[in-house]
Amino acid sequence: MTIDELIETARRGEAFRVPPALMPDYIRWLYTTHRAVHELLCVRVDDVRRGEIWLSMPVRADYTNSGGFLYGGILAAMADAMSLGLIAGVGRSAVTTHLSMNFVKSHPISGTLRLHGAIRHNGGRLLTLRGEIIGESGALLSDIDIAMTVVGRLPEVPEDW
Repeated sequence: MTIDELIETARRGEAFRVPPALMPDYIRWLYTTHRAVHELLCVRVDDVRRGEIWLSMPVRADYTNSGGFLYGGILAAMADAMSLGLIAGVGRSAVTTHLSMNFVKSHPISGTLRLHGAIRHNGGRLLTLRGEIIGESGALLSDIDIAMTVVGRLPEVPEDW
């Protein structure tokens, strides 16, 4: 099965299993199905492994606050977007119950932000995630801690990949 065949099966609402080799492409596709993440934030999946993800996002003038700085809510949205790939990668459906960020440094309204995230704990009812957002120059902009309550299982995702 190719990724295109898999996506078409998903769009038809039919049951399917993602072959382990296609999981990175499947997670990239999941990001395109979320309009806010894909169209508003323009988040791109640069790399993904089970339990770990690397994202990037261009900085646009639309993302400024009234002072002309990068709006912290954009960073928070990017942080929450991190959870999509991490929880899908371990076959979970979950809701954010706690998101904590430390805003360390401001960033110019240009360039690209990069985010690295990883699962810290994958329990029965609780997932904890850790991440950091890095600016164009390599400086730490924000560190992230997220707790999520598991609400279901994604049967199409293999146990290990």
